[in-house]
Amino acid sequence: MTANTKQTRPPNSRERNAMKPTQVTTATVSLSNPSKPQKVEPSQAAIAEKAYEIWLSLGQGPGREQENWFEAERQLRQV
Repeated sequence: MTANTKQTRPPNSRERNAMKPTQVTTATVSLSNPSKPQKVEPSQAAIAEKAYEIWLSLGQGPGREQENWFEAERQLRQV
């Protein structure tokens, strides 16, 4: 009985490159000015709560809902 034997040869350069593990690169995000704080939009709930606090502080007067809302947005965006 003869066994079928296959001679092995060392891989050529193309085959060696195919055997290399895939390199994974990760993307980095760079901020245009990292020292400048980024603006964060306040949520509707946070604005409503702040507007309510403003309304309470002004004596709970009627007719200033929109002004209180805009003031609350302004104050929250400054933080």
